[in-house]
Amino acid sequence: MLIVQVCDFGNDGDAEYRMHAPLRQLGKIPGLITIDCHFSHHTLPLLAEIADVLILQFVHDWGLLSLCQRRREAGKITIFEANDDFFDLQPWSPIAEAWLDRTVQALYLKWLTTANGVQTSTNALADRWRQSGARNVAVFRNHLVDLDPLPAIPDRPLTIGWGGSPGHFADWYQLAPLLTNWLATHPNVHLSVMTHELAHPFITLEPHRYHFTRFGSLEDYVRFLRSLDIGLAPLLSTGYNCGRSDVKFLEYASQGVAGVYADLAPYQSSVKHGETGLRCKGAPGMIAALDRLAHETDLRHQIRQRAYAYVAENRRLHENVLERVRWYQSLLPHAVIENVTLPLSVQQAISSQEGNYISLRPGEPERLFLASMSPSTAAEALRQLSPLTQQTPDYIAALARQGQLLNDTRDHLRSQQVLEQARLLAPKCPRVLSELGRSWFCLNKPLQARQLLEAAIQADENYLPAWQYLLRLIRLNGMTDGAEWANRAETQFPQCYSLAILAAEIHPLPESLRALSRMVDRIAPSIVPRERATVLRAIRQELAGLISSASGSPEWMHLLKQMCALFPESAWLANELGGELQRIGRGCEAHRWHSHAFQLRQQALIYQDEFPKQEAAPWGWQFSDHIHTHPTAE
Repeated sequence: MLIVQVCDFGNDGDAEYRMHAPLRQLGKIPGLITIDCHFSHHTLPLLAEIADVLILQFVHDWGLLSLCQRRREAGKITIFEANDDFFDLQPWSPIAEAWLDRTVQALYLKWLTTANGVQTSTNALADRWRQSGARNVAVFRNHLVDLDPLPAIPDRPLTIGWGGSPGHFADWYQLAPLLTNWLATHPNVHLSVMTHELAHPFITLEPHRYHFTRFGSLEDYVRFLRSLDIGLAPLLSTGYNCGRSDVKFLEYASQGVAGVYADLAPYQSSVKHGETGLRCKGAPGMIAALDRLAHETDLRHQIRQRAYAYVAENRRLHENVLERVRWYQSLLPHAVIENVTLPLSVQQAISSQEGNYISLRPGEPERLFLASMSPSTAAEALRQLSPLTQQTPDYIAALARQGQLLNDTRDHLRSQQVLEQARLLAPKCPRVLSELGRSWFCLNKPLQARQLLEAAIQADENYLPAWQYLLRLIRLNGMTDGAEWANRAETQFPQCYSLAILAAEIHPLPESLRALSRMVDRIAPSIVPRERATVLRAIRQELAGLISSASGSPEWMHLLKQMCALFPESAWLANELGGELQRIGRGCEAHRWHSHAFQLRQQALIYQDEFPKQEAAPWGWQFSDHIHTHPTAE
């Protein structure tokens, strides 16, 4: 059996526990070949066709969706690894803005419903994905690969601590004031923290008692854990946190650290209160549990021993990895060939190999390709790509990228030449077909462009970029069957408001207003606070373009009321609704909405006066808002 995992190569805990360690362990099983393949690797298209099992991490590539159906027809399976609640990211996360894009969310929703199976790390996430339409979901808990002997109890001042990624900032920020006060009353206790330096000032403590380490690799983190006697694991009750695994318990237990854990889903099954750790509710409860462990030395030592024994007996990867193989085999429609011979091009690209576990890390072609993604101008990126596609003419992703950049720089004829070269290698690649359609459209050949875009959708009806291009083409050329395509797009991507706005533009008035109203009804329940401004901006821009033609119609009035109810923070909407009401003689209602708009303006002026510089909101505000909107039971 050939198992290929499409991933990045990181050195943090998530990369080890969820990606590389399981595949390395699977590679030790007779009859299995496992490959970790970088998402940009030039051999990926070939491996994706021949792998019995293809595992996809969070790869933002619409083109990979078309693989699912082809692989299904060939008797092979595609698995989506979804081990984070990517719909509930912390607002300060550097990737939160990108993941709030509904086109990105639409891609992951499609993966959940089109993959043969979804594997995840917790029961809470499994329930989440089933509710989102996933059919076959398996939970593979995190396990430890290596387990050294239980460390001896060190001779040092009692040291408590915590380590975590920036995603835990609000969890730590909530606990920090109470912990600072507790440390002030325990002058002989030291604190060790390992995280991003932004969190260093959360705690006020004498330097000789405060040992701060910048966040690093998993190996660095394990060394840090050996400096702790008591480990803290605070968690706010957020959707994201409730989907987390109990990996912090595994890490504390493996290094002989007695842990104090939030009494939430991640720890409720593995942390037996009073035996393998202490569970508590809220920050005050965590301080009380910490105080108990600090003063009850025997209990602290018993917990470290029992926790270590539990992970040694139950949470070793080599003793649990076979469950993955059995699940993959249950999804495969027929038995697979055990003795697999890898193509020569793959063998030549191997970065490293441990038995039957192979790594395909980025080589020179991939490094050049990835470098072309970062330059500020398309022309600069093209200068980097041109030598690459000449040296590696079968690198489909590089050819498609070059074709896109040539279109961006308006060299459409050259773009067609490059994309036709890619089309010979991948005749049904929706990305290549879509970009070819774009080049024909830019050459004022709408019929040829439409033919290619429809071919892209036929190759993969889930390929959203082709729908975006096609809807724009239909609208700009006034094609008569636009309403049919608009309705299909609305059905195919019901939660993607940017596509729904494109679709609504195709309809004539008043149907376009009704389409927008349907879209608002669909997405309203799923709008989260941190995306409100983005959604409002997109719909407001659309409405601004409709004022002159739609004003005065019942549909326009209904839509404005609907939007004002959904976005009471918008002075622009309140002003427009007030103006409509004033024009039809409903003065009292008009005055109420205009007064509301004026109050919003007054608030904005006060803020501008107090904070005249346009800067990002202070971190403390963001963490506090997160804490306030996700209260933890005390």
